[in-house]
Amino acid sequence: MTELSMAALLLGGLLFFGPAQPPKTKAPAEKALGCSLVTPEVPRGGRLEVRGENPGRSPLVRLSGKVLRIIERQGDTIAVQVPRDAKDGEVVLQSGKERASCGTLKIIGTD
Repeated sequence: MTELSMAALLLGGLLFFGPAQPPKTKAPAEKALGCSLVTPEVPRGGRLEVRGENPGRSPLVRLSGKVLRIIERQGDTIAVQVPRDAKDGEVVLQSGKERASCGTLKIIGTD
């Protein structure tokens, strides 16, 4: 086989199959939002601590749908103020549109 016929064969293969493509890489999977209650029982007006997994820059902590005031954030722990009129309810960590249930908070020292 001559060099010219080998070049024609190679060129024909490139035209038929196209140029080699680099392997496609998958985009890194986003880490899921998660949380748990560090303090599952607190008095009204007390401090609730939530441990968050991938909470993002500006997470919200909700008790029965109501946004709670963040009083401290260190690492993966977020401390919030429980309102004086709070009742038992589900605690949810929200980051953007994503939400994760942390568990049910028990208010102690109530009637």
